[in-house]
Amino acid sequence: MLEHEKRDCLARGGDVRRVGISRTQTCVETFEDAGAECLGSRDCQGECILRDVDLTQGQSAVGTCSIDSALFGCYTIIEEGKSQGSICVD
Repeated sequence: MLEHEKRDCLARGGDVRRVGISRTQTCVETFEDAGAECLGSRDCQGECILRDVDLTQGQSAVGTCSIDSALFGCYTIIEEGKSQGSICVD
């Protein structure tokens, strides 16, 4: 990560961390609406997800807004109140 990218990250209120299995230095921003109920990403600053739940694609669901921009681990993406499938990100 370049120095100007680090400065920009910190200016936006982010935190520079090493994340993921590759330990890549990344700007991680925390979202004010973290944990709020949602039906899709339009309801959140980040993504609308369910953690530790494996739903069939298209199944109705209410998610929660992601805590921050470092989306690692296993989760189900929710859009328009429906599961978009589960993924695991290292």
